Amino acid sequence: MVDKLRKNFFTVIVLYCIAVAFVLGQNQERIMAFTISMENPNTHYYHVVFHCEGIRGETLDFKMPVWTPGYYWILNLAKNIANFETRDVHGNQLDWHKINKNTWRVNSDNASNIRISYDVFAFR
Repeated sequence: MVDKLRKNFFTVIVLYCIAVAFVLGQNQERIMAFTISMENPNTHYYHVVFHCEGIRGETLDFKMPVWTPGYYWILNLAKNIANFETRDVHGNQLDWHKINKNTWRVNSDNASNIRISYDVFAFR
């Protein structure tokens, strides 16, 4: 009987430790915010700035959707992107390359705060 209680107690402790580790791992705050401006409406270009904090990795992939609700066909929205730029929290430029028609891979060097800016031509 005592062995069974010890075994159950040990199992409960292990499960508790796993649950605590899971909760602590999920508790990292991630912030994502967009700022959109249009200084010269006659050009049809919007300037977009995307701030993301709390995401780490040597490289990060950023994707643009290829469809919108109401349009059920594939659109190449990324073709209207110009002046794509990535920077860290100190303003240092980060290297990037486009890996397909709607994905940009940023070499973030584990920066936790990234700013992506670009212009998008909107003609509709």
